[in-house]
Amino acid sequence: MLFELYLKSAEDGCPIAQYRVGLCCRYGIGTSKSEVKGFQWGSKSALAGNISAICDTGYCYSRGIGVDLDVNLSFEWYLKAAESGYSTAEYYLGLLYDNGYRS
Repeated sequence: MLFELYLKSAEDGCPIAQYRVGLCCRYGIGTSKSEVKGFQWGSKSALAGNISAICDTGYCYSRGIGVDLDVNLSFEWYLKAAESGYSTAEYYLGLLYDNGYRS
């Protein structure tokens, strides 16, 4: 029931619901598990400006969750979130640098 409500709102264009649908798909909560669908919904939310989804898109790229691993794209998404003051993204940027990433 909850997933269906999120999905309806996501399809109507709500970025928060799009992010929630993405998480539900990624982890199989209320729907079948699909990391690819999870990434698609999450990145749609990120493109709409949802700061949590922006950071999460970076996370997905950094680990290849639902998308091919791409550290450069991960960095770009983390940086976008960090520039908005999102502290989790700042932490993940630090991890990238700590592990030898150079932009």
